Amino acid sequence: MKNKFSTLAIVLGLSGSAVLSGCTMVWDDPNSLNPFSEKTLPQGHWQLSQIDEVAQTSSEMRLQLVEENQIMGHTGCNRFFGKTRIEGNQLYVEQIGMTKMLCSDELDKQERMLLNMLEIGVPFTVSDKALILNGKPVLHFKRLDGLE
Repeated sequence: MKNKFSTLAIVLGLSGSAVLSGCTMVWDDPNSLNPFSEKTLPQGHWQLSQIDEVAQTSSEMRLQLVEENQIMGHTGCNRFFGKTRIEGNQLYVEQIGMTKMLCSDELDKQERMLLNMLEIGVPFTVSDKALILNGKPVLHFKRLDGLE
């Protein structure tokens, strides 16, 4: 009896291995988000440095890109988080959650502008030191060193 169970366990184990070895990851659309492609955003902390051509020396607006397409940030008044999605050169943030602090009119306007841009999608460019959201207005973020 013990021999039958051992044989059954070996057969099931080999069958499971054969099935699993036939599994592969297939990307039907080469333009879709592939976690192993260059289309993922570099992880790190980014701070707003410029709106259009105007330098922002005291801005509290920050983004933090973390693994698995997650984003966290600070709008200047409230903190937010969500999931990033990239289509072509467009960055989208979905499933946004955030705090609900009372903001000054100026910060409230800035917050709505950023979140609206991210929700509807915004063209972006990124390098090791700069993340640019090419919306209206254009938002330039610089990488904060030492916070990786």
